[in-house]
Amino acid sequence: MLKLSKTPCLIKLLDNYTRRVHTTTCSATFSSNCLSFNFSIQDNAIISFGESYNDPLWKGDIVEIMITLGTDSRYLELEVNPDGIAYAVIINNSDYISNLDVTPIDIIPFAYSAKRNSKGWEAIVHLPLQILIELGWDEHKSKINIYQQDFKSDGTLALYAAYPTLCSTFHVPQKFEKLELEFETE
Repeated sequence: MLKLSKTPCLIKLLDNYTRRVHTTTCSATFSSNCLSFNFSIQDNAIISFGESYNDPLWKGDIVEIMITLGTDSRYLELEVNPDGIAYAVIINNSDYISNLDVTPIDIIPFAYSAKRNSKGWEAIVHLPLQILIELGWDEHKSKINIYQQDFKSDGTLALYAAYPTLCSTFHVPQKFEKLELEFETE
């Protein structure tokens, strides 16, 4: 279970195939009715794709967050690339993996930023709980996974996950982990 509260939870991403610890980290919190994810990515060969919202960012380096919306087969997918471009869709994954029904979200549903640095890049995602609720989120059925996709200069692709899927895709909701939010008391 991933329990988020106002105290940062440090998540070390793992190789999606071997489960070896990778250098990418994500500090996640839940505070003021907002889920926040702060990624730190070490990358000496950044490959970025896309110029505007909902371009196919997955053709380059990205960080991703997937959160279920009421059932395991329906989830929100958020992506940010190193150049600060975002992507947001709702996925209906009826047969788990091969048959994805992708519905773009017209208005960006989250705040985000990204910047390159001397070691790679950083990305920040702020997702208001109200947006999740409007999209059909159910706190009793909530599951999550957090990812990084890294294209190498030789053309190979490396995949990293908080909860590895052990295959060539992140779209395996059975591998998502239970998400629990700790609400602040006044």
